[in-house]
Amino acid sequence: MPTLESLAVFCEENFNSFEVVCVDDGSTDNTWDKIRSDSLPDNFRALRSPQNKGKGAAVKFGILNATGKFRFFTDADLPYGLDAFIDAIRVFQKRNCDVVAGLRDRSRISNGFSMLTLRNTAGKIFSNIVKRLIRIESTDTQCGFKAFTGDAAINIFTHLKTNRYAFDVEIFTIAAALGLTVCDVPVTLTSHTGSKVRLSRDSVYMLKDLFEIALRARRSS
Repeated sequence: MPTLESLAVFCEENFNSFEVVCVDDGSTDNTWDKIRSDSLPDNFRALRSPQNKGKGAAVKFGILNATGKFRFFTDADLPYGLDAFIDAIRVFQKRNCDVVAGLRDRSRISNGFSMLTLRNTAGKIFSNIVKRLIRIESTDTQCGFKAFTGDAAINIFTHLKTNRYAFDVEIFTIAAALGLTVCDVPVTLTSHTGSKVRLSRDSVYMLKDLFEIALRARRSS
């Protein structure tokens, strides 16, 4: 896959050691065969979930099987500038954070991508619902770039219960319950191949998950 090749070149140029875990969430197309057939470096690992459970479950599977001092997750199409990895590590080092969350900034959108779309409008509505239901400080819970120290990754993801797209929100509620420090890092949208979220179907599941997350957060407080 071209994105994996780009990531390999970037990591080899910028890090003395690294590991990339590619997770296939029990896909029924040829994704798994394509990942396995690619000639990947030794420090790339491909993992496959036995069944499709959702993005949250796939990220949890990958994070808990990683071994790094810092653990990141992002989408396979690498929608954000790769410099975000370096920027996040600098934030860890300078600010003593446990979690670094990507923050999409209108001023950092490249290649003419517009934020004024139906999907982004729906995202803003979702964010407003999150603010009303759950007390978390992040202003961009759904950005698909997040980083964790190894300890924070284990502590958060062993408690994560949300399998679908609202799992990002639960990351913040768990981090808050554990007293972990969350910092932001601006990220630049550099490509967009299309989200797999289907607004007509998945919005219902996301709202259901939000209410369950809010309930769990209140029980733990």
